[in-house]
Amino acid sequence: MKLHHVAILTKDLEAAATFWRDVIGLQEKERKIVISEGVEVTFLAVGDSLIELVQPINEEALVARQIERSGTKLHHLCLEVEDIEQMHSQLTDAKVHFVKEGVQIHGDGTKYFFVHPKSTGGVLLEIYETLKSADG
Repeated sequence: MKLHHVAILTKDLEAAATFWRDVIGLQEKERKIVISEGVEVTFLAVGDSLIELVQPINEEALVARQIERSGTKLHHLCLEVEDIEQMHSQLTDAKVHFVKEGVQIHGDGTKYFFVHPKSTGGVLLEIYETLKSADG
């Protein structure tokens, strides 16, 4: 298990990316739109982990409502695991609360789910399993 990324909500993805990329000096690794979540995201490398900047692309997105309520802020921590189905089962057995039931799949094949903050002591937790490369 490792820290995959820390996500930050923003109203202006480009302004936030400019700070982290151009002022702090982090390398932008990927930028994409996640239609199912109603967001545009960019990932910036920090050693073996990432900072994910998240901007809503429509007013119906859950993160748009979160920004409206409490402003831009740290949104969640994401842990990467090797076997997401096993981790989901382990957490289900422990009776944790999930944001959505079941494991979700991004368009790139990355599997993920969110653990509700009421089960973690107040932190939204994302669990990730990325695609394995052909060489490892």
